[in-house]
Amino acid sequence: MKALHVRSLGTTEMPAWDLLVKQSPNGLLFAEPDYLCHFQHKVLGVFERQHLVAGMAVPYVEKDDGVHLVRSSYVSPYFIPIFGQPHEQPLAEKRRRRAILSALIDFVTHSFQSMVLPLHPSVADMVPFQEAHFSLELRYTYRLNLGDLATPDAHADAKVRNHLQKAINAGIVVTDEEDAYFDFDQALFYEPEDQRAPWNRLVRHLLQQGKARIFIARLNGQPVGGLFLAFDTQNAYNLLSYFDRDCKVRGIPSLLLYQAIAFAKQRNLQGFDFEGSVLPSIERFFEAFGGCQCPYFQVHWFRDAHRFEPIQYFYD
Repeated sequence: MKALHVRSLGTTEMPAWDLLVKQSPNGLLFAEPDYLCHFQHKVLGVFERQHLVAGMAVPYVEKDDGVHLVRSSYVSPYFIPIFGQPHEQPLAEKRRRRAILSALIDFVTHSFQSMVLPLHPSVADMVPFQEAHFSLELRYTYRLNLGDLATPDAHADAKVRNHLQKAINAGIVVTDEEDAYFDFDQALFYEPEDQRAPWNRLVRHLLQQGKARIFIARLNGQPVGGLFLAFDTQNAYNLLSYFDRDCKVRGIPSLLLYQAIAFAKQRNLQGFDFEGSVLPSIERFFEAFGGCQCPYFQVHWFRDAHRFEPIQYFYD
């Protein structure tokens, strides 16, 4: 493999990045310019003989001591290196990807002050990060394989089916709409108020681009819950949801997820990502819907070892 050079891409180079993402087998919605434009980001391009062959989009925050590659909000659940189309034998391709990762990591550790980012579950080769003395935090999401799914609740347990029936019997109706009322304050209660506007713009933009749907649960015509589903050519992602906790009807979250999974299945998508939670009750709910545990890593690196932030263990 020829020598690799890494640098941040300029605005005029974003069409080339967009093409690389769309042609890559591991290209994700979260790496596309349409998604990236809604939060502060850099695209680290990997060049071989002046040709863009790979890269990684990352968020950043400017502080007094320099630039840190960290999220200022949860607007993107994962970040992923884009490798482009594979064109070699499996072992050679594995080594090519490792060389690309090593080049990206070398650029990060020479150019920035820290990096704390969740990587997509498909990023399994963590050796380059370990060699660069990154700390690895194991996390996981839940995922449904839609290919062999007969109905949205085919793999769900009896409690979920019971809740679905209760919601239906109580008159809850879920509509699939391209644009609808969505209560961002309820869905984004964990985000600071100044971070909710970018979410609102992202949702509207993805709806206009045909890359998202909003599902609204209503009782007697009044909204009692909502779910925002984003998707690319392969997977659907349960990014935002909420329900009215004052409503006495059980099963609203279950019925919202049922309709979202049905929609993803109708689009012939491969998988449905529940977007795992560190809250035990929500984790059990996703598992009860038939989701399979899918691990991923959050990487931690700090130039100043004294500023190292200990990894939080949520179940301690």
